Amino acid sequence: MAREINVPNMTQCLVAGGAAGMAVDTALYPLDTIKTRLQAKAGFIASGGFRGIYSGLSSAILGSAPGASLFFLTYEKTKSLMSSLPEHQQPFVHMFAASAGEIAACLVRVPTEVVKQRLQAKQHKTLAEA
Repeated sequence: MAREINVPNMTQCLVAGGAAGMAVDTALYPLDTIKTRLQAKAGFIASGGFRGIYSGLSSAILGSAPGASLFFLTYEKTKSLMSSLPEHQQPFVHMFAASAGEIAACLVRVPTEVVKQRLQAKQHKTLAEA
């Protein structure tokens, strides 16, 4: 029996991924800031303590939407390209597609993360400076 595969279009992947990425990053940002400051070489208090826990949020938002969108877009496209493989190989299709999606997303996520952490640890005052 042939499976019917419902593949989201590119716009759906971009919008869903972007919205999900921004929602998660915004909700968890204060915890991430506290973690970053606890790990900072200068120490928690010198890095800002609990003050300004949303410092650098703009960089996280700017990077989270494209990163998450790129993940979902790559994941879905890779799955659809490999959909002709037999049923017993489908778990490998999902694993490979997720890996490809993570690689693509990291192209955006890593530079964004560096900028975000510099702002969280108060190493720079502005997004442009970081």
